[in-house]
Amino acid sequence: MVKNNAGRALSATLALVLSVAFVSPAFAAGEGAKAFTDLKCNKCHSVTSAGIKPIKEKKTIRDLSSVGKTYKADWLTKWLKKEVKRDSDVKKGTQVAHKAKFKGDAKQLTDLVAWMVTLKK
Repeated sequence: MVKNNAGRALSATLALVLSVAFVSPAFAAGEGAKAFTDLKCNKCHSVTSAGIKPIKEKKTIRDLSSVGKTYKADWLTKWLKKEVKRDSDVKKGTQVAHKAKFKGDAKQLTDLVAWMVTLKK
């Protein structure tokens, strides 16, 4: 157990460094991008700004490199869980939902959404 001020300061500094390392944008980006590819989101999407290409070239691939400019985390979470709809880009006046309901766990969802809101290229 640390009893002196120098020891307490060192412990506090170490705790701060470790907490920043695990919530830093770089850490979130790595985990979010990993969730994106692990869950095969790149079957229908690319993120060219992150070097993520679609699994197969399709006519309807949507690039998400700037999704964070338009959408906030709470909306993206609901979108991936099919709890909200948006206006169709193809057929004006039509509301559409995400094609597939999110199938990952809560941590993957959190990591994915945290990463997606940083995509603003």
